[in-house]
Amino acid sequence: MRIIKINLKTSEIDYFGNKTSHYTEPWATKLLIKSYNEGKIELYGKEKRRMSYITGIFADKNFVGLIYGNFDKVASHWQMILQLYSPRGKFLKESILPGAVTYDDYLLRSFFYSKEKDTLYYLSRKINKDFNDVLEILKYEIIN
Repeated sequence: MRIIKINLKTSEIDYFGNKTSHYTEPWATKLLIKSYNEGKIELYGKEKRRMSYITGIFADKNFVGLIYGNFDKVASHWQMILQLYSPRGKFLKESILPGAVTYDDYLLRSFFYSKEKDTLYYLSRKINKDFNDVLEILKYEIIN
């Protein structure tokens, strides 16, 4: 997990990021490659769920936010996690976003950050007991 910060005036490049106990680094396993090449979608998806995926990054003058997803095997859905860093790259905190879940890989990136309101919005997709989709826009205030 690395965030690259480039100073556009000096072209200086800095790297930062914090791998916590929640984060499982993605890697191209032999099974992942083989299942992808052979079009075995079910097996490919199962192998992908063993790893964390960075789904987005956003920033303002006060912080840099990074969102990544982990697959929760017990609940059978992706759970979103937020990390905050100072603008200089110092790790501030990590939080599991309550309720921010999805069952689909393509919805992992369903978020929007409003700088004016210091608010993160996430489109959560759950399935209720009747197996119907429940889509909900969740709102998280970013407190630094």
